[in-house]
Amino acid sequence: EMCIRDSDHTIDRTTSGKGRVRDITYDSIRRCKLRRAHNVVTDSLRMPTLREALKACKDRIVVNIDQGYEYYDLVLAVTEELGVTEQILIKGKRAPEIVAAKFAEHPRNMMYMPIIDILKPQGKALFAEYREKGIVPLAYEICWDRPAPEVETCMRAVSYTHLTLPTT
Repeated sequence: EMCIRDSDHTIDRTTSGKGRVRDITYDSIRRCKLRRAHNVVTDSLRMPTLREALKACKDRIVVNIDQGYEYYDLVLAVTEELGVTEQILIKGKRAPEIVAAKFAEHPRNMMYMPIIDILKPQGKALFAEYREKGIVPLAYEICWDRPAPEVETCMRAVSYTHLTLPTT
């Protein structure tokens, strides 16, 4: 199975091509040129595979695999092979016990960040579950599409007590 790195479900915004990633062959995607800022198509840059992108990032940066939890085992296999597992932050909308069970299957794991859609019932419930169980993830991704009191309440509830600030 080929894994590519794309933030969207389609290649329309990020490449010169069109269509849903799941419906296009990798060879077809590879023929498309990447877009850069202001929707400008590049001359020669192509969509990298996950493996190619991770090789380029090795020992340089933390890589965010946005909403990649559903591909956890596939991504973990690639990261372990390349020796970059500790550099990977994978995000998803999973309950703490599901994440803990997945982590228990492997001797080493990627960092996990829950995505909280705070204005949706399932997002509120997920955030409440992490808080009620006293689980403090590395960070939360809090999502909203409009200003609302729930957003402010959520932001105020996020604990920063796990941060150690340098003293002067």
